[in-house]
Amino acid sequence: MSTRFFNTRLYLDTLKRLRLVGIITSIISVLPSLLSVLTRYMSYKARPIITGYTMPPPQPPSLEGAVGGLYLFMFVGTLFLVYTAFSFLNKRNSSDFFHALPDTRSCMYVTTWAAIASWIFFTVAESVLLTWLAHVVTGMPFIAAYVPLLLLMFFISSLLVASTATVAVSLTGTQ
Repeated sequence: MSTRFFNTRLYLDTLKRLRLVGIITSIISVLPSLLSVLTRYMSYKARPIITGYTMPPPQPPSLEGAVGGLYLFMFVGTLFLVYTAFSFLNKRNSSDFFHALPDTRSCMYVTTWAAIASWIFFTVAESVLLTWLAHVVTGMPFIAAYVPLLLLMFFISSLLVASTATVAVSLTGTQ
């Protein structure tokens, strides 16, 4: 019996296969944003001690500069997720195994793509929310209206890159 649209077990298996790449890309996308907040905080707190002058209050980051690490993730990290998820298409043995499963090819495509989209959502949400939390904890200004905009902007942009890459990987097939 074949699953017509979505296979939960294949989805969970794909999430597990993407775990290493997902964790690495999550860490790489969060670090630049957190380091940016911490360096701005240290610079703001250390300057009056060093120079003896009072500092004007810090300015909030621009929309583009709020989460800098996600730009790298949007293009490079998403491609790593896609190529890892569809890596079974590049080896004959793995390809034969996955195509022997009682699922249709469209089910395998949708299920794998859903796992990629889940990792993308987790990484984008983690990066944006941790950056916002770092601003709150350090007392640095951050415009709260940026949070939903950043979530949508990076999630949709990453999905666009992932969609393009999944079509490209699917068309190339087994070597």
